[in-house]
Amino acid sequence: MSLFSCVLVGNESLLIQCAELVRQGGNSINAVVTRNADIRQWAQGLGLRIEKPGPDLASRLTDVDFDWLMSIANLSVIDQALIDKAREGAINFHDGPLPRHAGLNAPVWAILGREKQHGVTWHLMQGGIDEGDILKQKLFDLAPHETALTLNTRCYEAAIESFGELLADLQGGQLQRRPQDLSQRSYHARLDRPAAAARIDLARPAQDVLALIAALDHGSYWNPLCVPKLEIGGRVLAVGSATLETDATAVPPGQVVEATMGGLVVGTGSTAVRLTGLRDMSGQAVCPTTLAKPGDRLALPDAESGQQLTETLARVVAGEAAWRRCLQAPEPVELPSVAAGGRQPDLRPVRLALPASLDGSRLASVVAAWAARISGRASLDLAWRASGAPRLPGYFSSWVPLRLSAGNDALFGDFERQLTTALEAVRRHPAFALDLVLRDPTIRSLSVPQVGVNEEAGAIEGCALTVALSGTHGPTLWFDAGRLPEAAAQELAQRLQRVAEALTAADAASVALGKLTLMSATERQRVLYDWNNTRCDYERQTCVHQFFEQQVRRTPDATAVVFEGESLSYHELNRRANQVAHQLATMGVRPGTLVGLYTRRSLDLLVGALAIQKAGGGYVPLDPAYPADRIALYIEDSGAP
Repeated sequence: MSLFSCVLVGNESLLIQCAELVRQGGNSINAVVTRNADIRQWAQGLGLRIEKPGPDLASRLTDVDFDWLMSIANLSVIDQALIDKAREGAINFHDGPLPRHAGLNAPVWAILGREKQHGVTWHLMQGGIDEGDILKQKLFDLAPHETALTLNTRCYEAAIESFGELLADLQGGQLQRRPQDLSQRSYHARLDRPAAAARIDLARPAQDVLALIAALDHGSYWNPLCVPKLEIGGRVLAVGSATLETDATAVPPGQVVEATMGGLVVGTGSTAVRLTGLRDMSGQAVCPTTLAKPGDRLALPDAESGQQLTETLARVVAGEAAWRRCLQAPEPVELPSVAAGGRQPDLRPVRLALPASLDGSRLASVVAAWAARISGRASLDLAWRASGAPRLPGYFSSWVPLRLSAGNDALFGDFERQLTTALEAVRRHPAFALDLVLRDPTIRSLSVPQVGVNEEAGAIEGCALTVALSGTHGPTLWFDAGRLPEAAAQELAQRLQRVAEALTAADAASVALGKLTLMSATERQRVLYDWNNTRCDYERQTCVHQFFEQQVRRTPDATAVVFEGESLSYHELNRRANQVAHQLATMGVRPGTLVGLYTRRSLDLLVGALAIQKAGGGYVPLDPAYPADRIALYIEDSGAP
């Protein structure tokens, strides 16, 4: 038996399973290349060297000698310089039966192609992508009702089984190489997607409809391609699963046979199918009874609209990874006085009188700088609509999340260059597929940023405030009066005016964003002095908690307190404080009783303080950050029971 050393490259749990087999055989792992946190943690626990993928990987591994390079569940092309470092060669795992279905997402394309058989392949990394000699291959028949989820699971199992056989060959020095018959090759690129953005065509045979839905069913895992969609009544809905209705009466394609809570039964080009798990693009379940009734005829898609969907998705899909990262961890601008969305927007314009010298890219930079300044954030997302962005509601967004870094010390010149670079990506990929929210379980919801910038005329749907850079009357600020008071919108427009005036100066490039003046003299007087002129007469016999209760009666639904993104209305705060006060009273708190209040700064701190006063006691503040002996002294000294 001949032992070997290796470097492993990959980002899925399959790498760990195969690596354990390598170690159990007595072989050595000289480095693990991954960006996966779980794999890194596993490797750290074993004291293995860890590197991140990157174009300079080979140079970072110049001091590492190894026999085999093994690419396991790795979706990135490996640099030839790293392949050349392996003394014996480089081996790649592929989740398809090469030469069929080379490239990415092989299980999906196999189901879409109505294949009868699938498999996995371990092959040498030689020639083009997935073209090297086959070392091990395990084939199996596709089961009825196979989905992407079940087929990926079977590929995982076959990978581990066949890897054990490959290890035996490597250690025995008996590699069994078999050249691929490249005349049988099919290839799927990373950005390939199903036609028409996976819109279901009910004119197709039922088996084709079922194959499309099953091929894109990844369960609760990340779906890298599309969600199958049905267009009905002007809505675009995701379809979770489908079954044949062999007992249903033959009906024309698109005719509704049944619309119940058990699903939507509709005719196809052959047999009727039952469609279930219907959701809108926000992920909300949709009951079929609200969509149609038996006898209704659903419109069948035409070739022209299908081609438009295909071409639009091909245009924007390369930008999906960047927009996905922003949607996973939003950096929202939170304007004061903005109410939640959900109701029909009431859009109103505010005409902007900006300096005439502002146009083109400089106008965009000034508006972005204003947004950064009013946000007070070091990093922020704007909803940006590029000129010529697709208008296919239900399928694609009309905006993308443009992320900018904007600390107070950032110079406008640097900020402007950053924006120029960011806008190049926006204009190349000006939208994302709306089903991204359904495909990525780490995206909680599609939250449109409060502030948007439209390179065309009009407002961006979902934004509380949009600055349109062009239009009949020039740049215009649009606001949703149902979410933002007109006075606040006018004030924000005036602030934009002041920022614009400041950034038309000759030395604008050297101006720090944090130094941009937002307030007029009148507003400054109001904020610093008028609002702070709070002197008033009060009832001397009224306690603090009683004043609070008076405010509860006046404005029960208004926000009373906000802490780290959480908030309570006056009613909610009063209710919680009352509950605690009743509990304290049952514990013996009476007027004059001292109660230790031991909690960090939080909503609970305010609840507790009010509750103690409501019960008649006085609170003794005890900071958990203090040493235990100091806290004990406070309790002893105060005599709080």
